[in-house]
Amino acid sequence: MNEIITKLDEIEKKAESILTDAAAEKEMMLKQLEFDKREMDRQYASMRQKQEEEIKQQLLSESKTKLLGQKEHYEAKMRQLEEEFLQKKETLAEKIFESIISS
Repeated sequence: MNEIITKLDEIEKKAESILTDAAAEKEMMLKQLEFDKREMDRQYASMRQKQEEEIKQQLLSESKTKLLGQKEHYEAKMRQLEEEFLQKKETLAEKIFESIISS
């Protein structure tokens, strides 16, 4: 009978040890899982920030290109208007002068 009680006591101690080890292993796995989650979140945040910066740079580049094209277009129009004015200046001056005289 003593032998059975001793065996049962050993089994109970081994079971407690297994449960304690399992609880410790579970806690360690939970900590690792949380660490991995934080690391993954950090990596995704870094990737998202990099993609946002790339998109921002691309949009800035496209905007600069478009603005440069518009500037060149309006400068060409301005030169065209200046040339037309220079060509028509004398004629306009004569028309104004005649308009003043004939009034």
